[in-house]
Amino acid sequence: MRKQIKFLLLALILFLSFSSLGFSCSSATLCTNACPKCDLSNAKLRKAYLAKADLRGTNLRGANLTEANLTSAFLTNANLSNANLTKANLTGAELDKANLTGANLTEANLTRAFLRGANLSGANLKKIKLNGANLSRANLTDTNLTNTDLSKANANFKDAIGVIKDQPVTIGK
Repeated sequence: MRKQIKFLLLALILFLSFSSLGFSCSSATLCTNACPKCDLSNAKLRKAYLAKADLRGTNLRGANLTEANLTSAFLTNANLSNANLTKANLTGAELDKANLTGANLTEANLTRAFLRGANLSGANLKKIKLNGANLSRANLTDTNLTNTDLSKANANFKDAIGVIKDQPVTIGK
């Protein structure tokens, strides 16, 4: 199983390297950009290009995804607890029921992201973009939204859990 995971991770890295150099791939493994239910805990994926990647149910606990491009990625039921997603682009990403407990999303872009039922307890959401994001039934207990501007957001916080108190958050003008 570990050999399979290492192979998939290597294939993903090769794919990202080839695509950034303008090469096209011929192997289905390199082209799929998929690793559902993989164990990528503590993976070093800084600045990784994972747009539209299928990472449903993947364990990314403690992974470094700083400045990663996760645009329109499928991360439903993924474990991103204690992951570093600083300045990550999660525009349009599906994070429904994802575990983001203690994750660092400072300055991340969550525009039009789906976080329905996601667990964001203890997460750092300083200076994030939430325009059009859906946080229905999300757990925001002890979440840090310091200096987050929600004035242009159409974020849906319907039935969100948790109280945000004593934090300078701009909601509407």
